[in-house]
Amino acid sequence: MKIIEGYKYPIAKYANKIELDIILLKFIQAIAKKYGGRIKISEEIQDECLEILTSEFKHLGIEEIQDAFRLYALQKFDIRGGEMYAGQFNALILSRVLTGYESYRKKILEEYLKSKSDREYQEKQEQKRQQEIIEFNNNFDTILNKILQKAETWEDIPVWLYQSCYDRGLINFCDGEAQSIFEEAKLIAKKAIKKEKKLATDRNEFKRLDRILKNEDEDYELKAKIIARKISVFRNFKTL
Repeated sequence: MKIIEGYKYPIAKYANKIELDIILLKFIQAIAKKYGGRIKISEEIQDECLEILTSEFKHLGIEEIQDAFRLYALQKFDIRGGEMYAGQFNALILSRVLTGYESYRKKILEEYLKSKSDREYQEKQEQKRQQEIIEFNNNFDTILNKILQKAETWEDIPVWLYQSCYDRGLINFCDGEAQSIFEEAKLIAKKAIKKEKKLATDRNEFKRLDRILKNEDEDYELKAKIIARKISVFRNFKTL
């Protein structure tokens, strides 16, 4: 899109002024011929247009100049005094068309910049996440030892530690041990839910906990799984 290209490489970035003037004059002549009905325009008009482009519209890209007239011809935006346009190309018309184009351009550019900003943010977040994963993997033994040193019961074990240990082959079960731990965890979970129910002051919360106990639904199963994972890590390392 010419708007994005122009934003990245505006007229103001051209270091060679002589080359820039030659290129801009070609665009001015082409616009006058195609959209203004004039095969030739005076040097005075050309100089005026050149001055306007390099001073007032230097933030636009070179190809945006002609594209602005194409979009105006397609009625993508309106300009004040547009009725003077046909057959009367001059510096005033150039300025009015580009001013109208700027309003049209602004909306598109804002969307692009927001999208660009969002993408960059997501990319930075992903880079940060990848770096954190690398650091976590490199320092896992140290992290594990610190947690285990402080852990006095299975309740002191963070639930995420189970999967990290399991993926590294650090969790081992004897035959039937995993199921045995889970059954134990279910009893602990039921006891904890009963305690929560006893202390519940909100009627809806009381009903919710009562329903969990009667049906042993997903909330109950999830609580038991969390407890089982904590117990598994604690016993695997603390009883060695």
